[in-house]
Amino acid sequence: MDFAITETGTPIYPVTVEEMKLFSRVDNDDEDVLIQQLIAGVTGEAEDITGRVFAKRSFTLSADAPLDAVMTIPVVPCTVNSVLVDGKTIDKSLYKISLPPSTGKRIRPGVLTLLDGFPEAGTVTLNVSAGGDVPDPVIIWIKTRTSTLYEQRESQAMFNTGLKFVELGRDYAMALLDPYILHGGF
Repeated sequence: MDFAITETGTPIYPVTVEEMKLFSRVDNDDEDVLIQQLIAGVTGEAEDITGRVFAKRSFTLSADAPLDAVMTIPVVPCTVNSVLVDGKTIDKSLYKISLPPSTGKRIRPGVLTLLDGFPEAGTVTLNVSAGGDVPDPVIIWIKTRTSTLYEQRESQAMFNTGLKFVELGRDYAMALLDPYILHGGF
């Protein structure tokens, strides 16, 4: 059984606009909105590549009956704040949540195990908090990737006019994410 995932919180990104401006040597506030958009996009790219959540935010996960006795929580890393069935909070004695450590390179998704007495029908909803505790190499990757995109923000126009476009290929910065990729697909 797969959970449907809905983002419910405003993201708090692991790199601020001020940190990014310092890293990119930007001295004015003229393009703060662009820099914020680049940070958001690059953080999302890092999350897509690794299968982890880096920007702090909340999610609602829901699944309809029939439910599996053991269900993988597809938001990594996370903290489960509540478990509900049809909008009613379920007593913690009716389920078990196993969350492996949320730091380090080799983290795994959490597991929700339904115990005897857990309702057999209805929609199960998990409210979870995720993200944060971003490893330094990932922060460096986000800053490097964002800075490169910022510096090349006009390259698309140059590309269309035949001027040289510097491709963002696989380099040392991309390799910074490799140890943090969750393998095995879930």
